[in-house]
Amino acid sequence: EAGFDVVALDRDTTSFPELEKLGARCQSFDLEKIPLAWPFPADYFAGIVVTNYLHRPLMPWLLHSLADQAVLIYETFAKGNEQFGRPRNPDFLLHDNELLQHFIYPTSLNWQQQCLAFEHLHVKNVNQTTQAVVQRICVRRSRR
Repeated sequence: EAGFDVVALDRDTTSFPELEKLGARCQSFDLEKIPLAWPFPADYFAGIVVTNYLHRPLMPWLLHSLADQAVLIYETFAKGNEQFGRPRNPDFLLHDNELLQHFIYPTSLNWQQQCLAFEHLHVKNVNQTTQAVVQRICVRRSRR
């Protein structure tokens, strides 16, 4: 509705018809296929949003696909969530400050990332029936 070109990427296509009605370009893709054949070039996106998903090998590719001044918003479950529900497996939970390690600390001669916001917190939904521990980050990538 805001006029952005939106690409939805998922291996589960059940939500695609509704997203396509809203104008999104939907692409079926298994992000966990080894080796990862990331389908987007460098400097492609003005923004990337990832929610409730963790596949660590994907993280460098997300940075690689951000254009100059692009923003990445990433939120998923973190250590401590095992007491509230799924995921419980520590392999699928972020460690303390892990999103900072993946998205802020990597440097290159040509690029830098600025942390606009970061949280690692316990959250409850509006009626307080669902709880989780999440980590969130908002990053802006820019050319040096």
